[in-house]
Order: sequence, then C-alpha cells, then structure tokens
Amino acid sequence: MHTPTEIDQAAFTLQEAKNRMELVKQEVLNAELHIIHLAGVKDEGTTSQSGKYFKIKTVGKVTRRIDFDALDLLKQKMPEAILSKVFSYKPTIDVKALRHIELNEPEYYNEISRAVIAKPAKVAVTVELVEEDAA
Repeated sequence: MHTPTEIDQAAFTLQEAKNRMELVKQEVLNAELHIIHLAGVKDEGTTSQSGKYFKIKTVGKVTRRIDFDALDLLKQKMPEAILSKVFSYKPTIDVKALRHIELNEPEYYNEISRAVIAKPAKVAVTVELVEEDAA
C-alpha cells in the first residue's frame, strides 16, 4: 500500500468536510421544513410566529422570468407604454465579445472597461479519487 501524499491528505480532508457539510445541509433543510409546517407559509409574503424564546418568519416567494417568445407576441398587441412599465431592459456582458475587443480593438476596450466592474471569483477546486489499476 502506498503512503498518501500531502495532496491526497488535503483532498481527503476536503472530501470529508464536504460530506459533513451535506449532512448539516440536510439537518438545516429538515429544521426549516418543520418550521414551515408549524408556522405555515404564504404564496408571497411573510408569516410570523413567536415562541417563548424565538420568533420565526417564513417568507413565500415567487420567481418570475420572461418568456421572450410570448413577449414578442405581446409587443405586437399591446402599447409600448404599458409594456415598458412591466418589462425593463437590463444590459448584460457578452464576455466573448468583450475579450475580442480587448485583444483586437484596445482603444475601444479602454473606454468600455470603464463600465465593467470585474473582480476575481471563487476558485473552483475539484477532487477525484484516483483508481488504482486492477492489474
């Protein structure tokens, strides 16, 4: 049997921590479901209950997104003044296009970059178990 390397030990520690975290997440979920059962929940809005030591709140939410095909049909039937009150334009960044401009048109990129806030994201760490050859 081989002696684990420092990489193996660190990866094992990470996997064990993730396993414990999954168990804790399940405990939290079960506790939240129990509170929802006790306090109830509205489709949208807040419900509150108080005990002797704790006050709990459940907040019902509805996620909404746009069906762009249906919106295109609406644009043909409804006044823009009404639609613009409900649907707003939200700019997004096309990273591929931004990188192209950065590499190929630096004078434009210098101006465009003033409107882009960039910050490093969390580094992704992947751990996979190495299978020994069955030979």
